[in-house]
Amino acid sequence: MAVPRLEKISYPWRGQAVQDKKFIELARKDLMMISGQLPQVCKAKKSVSNFKVRAGLETGRSHFARQPDV
Repeated sequence: MAVPRLEKISYPWRGQAVQDKKFIELARKDLMMISGQLPQVCKAKKSVSNFKVRAGLETGRSHFARQPDV
């Protein structure tokens, strides 16, 4: 009987408070403590006026741990 193994773990973070830089910085620190590596920045591709998001604005952080790091 085969045992399943992990190949990839995803640590995404998308914040509700895009305008507040303090929440994005806290998310960076939290993900750094969890994964041990600096998470990459996710930026908005398009502007959405209903959500007050502009293109190029930081909307979150993410990190993927692959096989050796899992």
